[in-house]
This record gives sequence, structure tokens and C-alpha cells, in this order.
Amino acid sequence: MRKTLTTILILTFTISFSQTKRDISEIIELIIAKESIDYSRIYYKFDNYQLLSRLNDFKRAKDEDIKEKYRALADSAYYRSAYDYIIQTTERIISDTITVKLRYDKFYYRINIEKLEQTSTKQIKRYVKSESLSKIKKTPYISISFPIFSTDNKKAIVYKCTSDFFTEYVPCTSLGYYIIEKENNIWKIKHYQYRW
Repeated sequence: MRKTLTTILILTFTISFSQTKRDISEIIELIIAKESIDYSRIYYKFDNYQLLSRLNDFKRAKDEDIKEKYRALADSAYYRSAYDYIIQTTERIISDTITVKLRYDKFYYRINIEKLEQTSTKQIKRYVKSESLSKIKKTPYISISFPIFSTDNKKAIVYKCTSDFFTEYVPCTSLGYYIIEKENNIWKIKHYQYRW
């Protein structure tokens, strides 16, 4: 009985993992197909810097809101001691279920940050094979981020950095992100949002 349960758990984990990897591959292929129409060069490594910065900005703002909330509650009868205030605030800030809102959708902060940090500057060919990926940064070229998924796993965001010329201080001459949605089990690009 125990062996059967273990086997079921391993199969469930493997299937869910391969589904996630398949989703990642489909999304990246979709973006590369779209971008290779206009750009012959897509940099062969993920560039997660801009998306990491954005998520961290949202998280810092949320942390401040949480601190303000518990500061107000610290004066109430329920939160009498500073210890209670510190414990409650810390639990909320470091929780794995903390979400940040990008556009209109919620994304788990911790799991997405960890994925972005793990894949930053990692090669895209681990997920897709494409002739459009280039090791040489000859302008113009674009770089894309690793996709992050909304809490309901029905939407994903991929950041795109366009470089039309080289500069030490401005890595992107324009920046934006794709919003991708899953409809009838197929990922589709729904919108591209320019940031600057």
C-alpha cells in the first residue's frame, strides 16, 4: 500500500513538473516566433533583471503597507506587545503566499523570484531550440525574461528588452512585457505593454 502511494505521488509530481516545463517551452517558442519576424537576433540567455526589479519594487511597497497595518494594530488591545507586532509583521512579509499584482493579475512573489534568480543569464536552449537565438549582441537585438505565472496559472508575463545601440548605462532602449493567456489549453499572446 505504501509503495503504491509513493508511486502515485512520484507520478503526480513528474506529470505536474513536465506540464510546467511544457508550458514554459510553449510560451518561449511563442515569443521567439513573434519577435523573430522583426528581429533576427534574440539573445541566447534569459535577461531577468528588469522583471526582478519590478517584482521587488512591488514587494517593497506591499511590505510597507503591511508594516503600516500592523503599526496601527499595535496600539489596539489585541497587539499589546512589541513582540506580537514583530511576529505578525514578519510572518506576513516572509510568507510563501504573498502575492504581488502586475497589471490586473496576482503573482506569487517568492516562487517567481526564486525561478527568476535561478534562470537569470541561463541559456534559453534548455527550453527551446531556435535558429533565432544569437550569442553575439549585434544591435539591434532583443532579450527576453523567463516567464512568470499568475496564481491561477492561466496567465504569464514575459519581459522584453530591446537594444538598438550599445550603452553602458541604459541596457534597454525600450522595455515592455507580453501578457500571455491560456485558452482551451493553448497559450496565446493577448497584449504587449510598453513600459518605456
